[in-house]
Amino acid sequence: ARYNQYKGERTAFFYHFDVVNDRAVSRALFDAAFDWVRGRGLDLMWGPKGFIAADGQGLLVEGFEHRP
Repeated sequence: ARYNQYKGERTAFFYHFDVVNDRAVSRALFDAAFDWVRGRGLDLMWGPKGFIAADGQGLLVEGFEHRP
């Protein structure tokens, strides 16, 4: 709430994303999250974010065999 007041935005954040390797499961999870966000009058969702601000955000979709 403070972020949105300060920035003048209506943004929701999510911090951790882990799911089985099944697109239908991922889709259902994000659809539920988007419904939750819209139901609270928010219009943007950012993530996944790290647990602290220095972690940044991102999602690995390929290249799992490489070290970060």
